[in-house]
Amino acid sequence: MKCLTISILIIFSATIFGSKSSDEKEPHRRKDYKHVFNDEYRKYLDAHPNKNHHEWSEEIKFRREQKFNQTLKWIENHKKNRHPYEVGITRFADVLEEDLTKYLGLDESQNRQPRSLPIINPLDSSPPASLDYSSYAPPITDQAKCGACWAFATVGMLSTVYGYTTNRNWNSYLSEQFLIDCDPVDSGCKGGFPSNTLMWLKGNQLSYMLDSISYPYISGITEKPSVTGCKTSGLNYVPLSMSTIFQANVNGDVDYTKQILWSYGPVITGMSVPSNCTAFHAYKSGVYVDNCNCVSNCTLTNHAVVLMGYGTENGLDYWLFRNSWGTTWGINGYMKIERSSLNKCNMACILIGIEP
Repeated sequence: MKCLTISILIIFSATIFGSKSSDEKEPHRRKDYKHVFNDEYRKYLDAHPNKNHHEWSEEIKFRREQKFNQTLKWIENHKKNRHPYEVGITRFADVLEEDLTKYLGLDESQNRQPRSLPIINPLDSSPPASLDYSSYAPPITDQAKCGACWAFATVGMLSTVYGYTTNRNWNSYLSEQFLIDCDPVDSGCKGGFPSNTLMWLKGNQLSYMLDSISYPYISGITEKPSVTGCKTSGLNYVPLSMSTIFQANVNGDVDYTKQILWSYGPVITGMSVPSNCTAFHAYKSGVYVDNCNCVSNCTLTNHAVVLMGYGTENGLDYWLFRNSWGTTWGINGYMKIERSSLNKCNMACILIGIEP
């Protein structure tokens, strides 16, 4: 009987002192809760003023700091092992899973050109061992929380092709906001498809686009098109011409993709960005090889980027692409991702480009 009494007391004590109340586990549920950021997270927020944390609810503050702390631990563990790519703190260190789709925006259901558009006049010569068009590209831009990667990829591709073919150095770049506001075929921050945009530009015989200085990007903050709507007068124009638009379904064919890049310059590719993948969102440099739920069978693409070239680093073949997540992610906004017949993250599924 004495032993039974002692056992009951031990269980009772463990219940009282060992378990946490719901208020301790989720203090943000209390009406009087006021969250105070720790020093490390506050430094991170100070370095990312566009996050507008002053507008967050107490629950969001609590959850985002939790996510930040989890990311720090993951990065620390990753660095203990040998990997061909480096990771670090990026703008995604505290972004909640339900918000990640706001940084994408490729919508295959909006593709008005589901069949391949013709490719003409490819070069007869074999592509070189490595290729990199990034020196002809304008500065990296940041779509922020607006699902308009379709507009950023279109602008990135057009700007780099014209930079390459005219040997032009870009002091400014074409306006993504112009496409978000004026393209009637796609859906602004709610997604779109780049070949729609190109066909709209060509179909309306627009021989220009507007530059980003006179038509600056604001949708990354507002998460919607300009309140004033499409503007075309009194702004700076950039000449635009495209004799041919093509959309190639390459289905992971590495050699075919290299030949297209060599023949036409940079192209837009629809890739599959893995959801809630710390490895991808914390990428900083090197050749990204992590699988991390990365779809690789051309059945799903959710993000448009610009395929800028390819090469080999430390024995690993890679594709080089230009993203629209600002310069604090990746190699100043670029990523080297493993290039093989496995077609990691659907890097070579649908390629969209032009002949100027």
